[in-house]
Amino acid sequence: YLASKSYNSCYAPLKFLDALFRGYGQVVFANNPISGVIIFIGLTFADPQVSAAGLLTAIVGLFTSIAVIPQPNVIIISGLTVFNPLLIGLVTATALPHSYGIQLEYWHFFLMILASVVSVYVTSAFENILGSVSRYPLPYLTVPFNVVQQLLFLVLLTATSGGHVTSQSVTMATQAYTEEAAVVSTLSPGHIYSDNNVTRDMLTDYDGAATNHSARNEADWGGVFSGIVLSSSQVYAFNYAPTAVLIYIALLLYSPITAAFGLLGAVIGTLTGVLLTDPGSYAESGGVYDGSWGFNGMLSSMCLGGLFFVISWSSTLAAVLSAIFSTVLQYVLISPFAQGKLVPMSLPFNLSALLFLCVTTSRGLARPQVVSFPEKHRLEHKPSQEREASASDEMNKDLENAKKSLQTEDV
Repeated sequence: YLASKSYNSCYAPLKFLDALFRGYGQVVFANNPISGVIIFIGLTFADPQVSAAGLLTAIVGLFTSIAVIPQPNVIIISGLTVFNPLLIGLVTATALPHSYGIQLEYWHFFLMILASVVSVYVTSAFENILGSVSRYPLPYLTVPFNVVQQLLFLVLLTATSGGHVTSQSVTMATQAYTEEAAVVSTLSPGHIYSDNNVTRDMLTDYDGAATNHSARNEADWGGVFSGIVLSSSQVYAFNYAPTAVLIYIALLLYSPITAAFGLLGAVIGTLTGVLLTDPGSYAESGGVYDGSWGFNGMLSSMCLGGLFFVISWSSTLAAVLSAIFSTVLQYVLISPFAQGKLVPMSLPFNLSALLFLCVTTSRGLARPQVVSFPEKHRLEHKPSQEREASASDEMNKDLENAKKSLQTEDV
């Protein structure tokens, strides 16, 4: 109903809020304003300041796509111009104080706003690029966020160091950072948690836990379960169990199939993280136990499991393989990114999902005509399958009749 209304009408505030909260849900492929509101509540409950930063950048991104560089209405009303700017605000506000030790100041918010505006331009560019490089148009996912966010971190780190960067200082900083890599290199911006409503660095809390894991040299399966649950909140750079549960609920309300694939991907990613890392090391086990090894797998699984591919055994296998591959990519990218005091964030998910979406086959990996939600894709795909089967049967009958007529003529 709101889609048919103009932003110049009295429905403009409702249209704006609808698109805004759809953007919150679009981070986890839930194109539903109710799911978005639930997620927003979860983020605000966990950390009001970080949530406010995300809300600010989300509003800026949406306004930019409406008034500055108007985007197609179907993209705006679906919240697709919101989720990349939203992530910029959330990740920046989380990472600066907790991963880089930089206290948030007013000029940081100005840079977040600027980055949000730039991300809309980058989003439009990637939409055109990815829409033309493959037989099937590819979604831009969170590629714009990953590009703009990494550049923003590099700008902030350079500005914090006084802007004087020489080859010697870079070498010294790299050496010093490499020495701390066992603790820092695997930390994502969301490696924080809330205890009695006080958010603090996980390093302090896991000091003793790391010693225990090292002594046992085995995974803490209770911690692994915790990592599976927390994977959903790590998508938003949060590490807070109530928020994670609310995100799963929001997914369930939108699409039970998407929620199931999200949980499956979180399990696969977390278990792959256990296999790839040393349980005796804090940097590795901490990442496994706080969901940082699960969120890329979760996103990959949801992306392919019924959303951009119609749900089937073939698409389920693709979702599982993509979840594993994205986690392996995360493992490979951690070290090179650490050299620049950066983390891969959701880049592994983007690379893996886009690669699998380029796969073509004669059958099995069917694509929906219009992307909506998995249950609808499945219902719409059944009649087309029946029509194809009917057409195939008719063709076979025609061939048989033609053969019979030829045999009759020969006689």
